[in-house]
Amino acid sequence: MIDVIGKFLTPILLAALLVLIGKGVLFPEAPVGEALTDSPVRDGIYNGYQTLDMVGSVFLSTMLLNAFRRKGYEGTGTISKMALRSAILSAALLFLVYGGLAYLGAGTGSLFSAQVMDGSLNQAGLTVRITEAALMLLYPVTILMILTIFLRDKVKSVIPYRLAAAVTFLMSFLDMMGSTFGVSAFARITAAMPFSSYGLCWSVPAAAAFAAGMAASFFIKDGKNR
Repeated sequence: MIDVIGKFLTPILLAALLVLIGKGVLFPEAPVGEALTDSPVRDGIYNGYQTLDMVGSVFLSTMLLNAFRRKGYEGTGTISKMALRSAILSAALLFLVYGGLAYLGAGTGSLFSAQVMDGSLNQAGLTVRITEAALMLLYPVTILMILTIFLRDKVKSVIPYRLAAAVTFLMSFLDMMGSTFGVSAFARITAAMPFSSYGLCWSVPAAAAFAAGMAASFFIKDGKNR
């Protein structure tokens, strides 16, 4: 299945997207208009959650590693090197595709009203809001899990990871309730956090919780490794 996707479906999809982007760049439907939001970075992060790229990568990574083994690659070092090369290539292609689509959106977005763009007049608007709320809870914890993978050989106790995950989930919940459902009390709390204007209100509290968990692990022996 992976061979079919890699050899045929992915190149066809990539070629179609490049044709679409090339047409939009060479023959634009409209000039680049003014921003439809006052916080493009934050909204870009929140809307980016809906691509499910990071969540999907968590599940697909196991398939990718198994594919390497079936191709004859053995050993942690060799597989890690192949995975790194794949990650760099994927990141470059994703940057090209999403960068191109963002450029197209900067022009064609002016053809639609802001209300249509944010889904408020769309019949699927409620579904979009519910999906966005769920992903706002899921994605920060997923990002934390991926980032802390690099600490697994140095920090053995489960306490820092669990504490950081709990704080991340709590901040994500407050952020979701404040930004998606308009709970002003929660919005004020998250707005007071560093990097909240970038949609990362959970980042500093999570780092602080991880550090506190590391300190606590010296006094509380959980007797477990992650």
